[in-house]
Amino acid sequence: LASGALTFNAIILCRTRSAFVGLAVGALVAALMTPRIRRYRIWLMLAVGGISAFSLTDNHFWDRMSTLTSEQSLEDDPAASMRADIWKESVQILLDNPAGVGIGNFTHVIGGYDTRLSRRSSHNTLVVCFTEFGVQGGLVFLSLVFGAIYLLFRSSRLAEQNLHCVETK
Repeated sequence: LASGALTFNAIILCRTRSAFVGLAVGALVAALMTPRIRRYRIWLMLAVGGISAFSLTDNHFWDRMSTLTSEQSLEDDPAASMRADIWKESVQILLDNPAGVGIGNFTHVIGGYDTRLSRRSSHNTLVVCFTEFGVQGGLVFLSLVFGAIYLLFRSSRLAEQNLHCVETK
């Protein structure tokens, strides 16, 4: 509970949209992947946590989150409107440097491909891994992601099997 409260408080203070979406998706996955026996307990805890988290928010937080669904915000926000251009140039960087450009060099290198994008962040971990660490780094990152997903499904199944074994005894 303390960890969840501090995490959500940090999201509120930073007004980070991506973490908010990630937390929402994480809550959905937690609700759907828990063993059926514990599902209602998890749903109850998520509801209590959601109500508590909602009580910590302010209008400025919700104004920032509302930009997630606003077309006008996408056009007005230079970082968001340039992301497609940044990602396209990232492909060219990767083609020119398949071994990567080095850790922390993405924002310096992107300006050499398009001066409008100088010192811009990609806002995308996958893009950064491939461009900074090269093809091998991007593949390692993807293997970590798929490995984590596999382990989540496997541990969910094992937990459910374990609960059925406990129930039958």
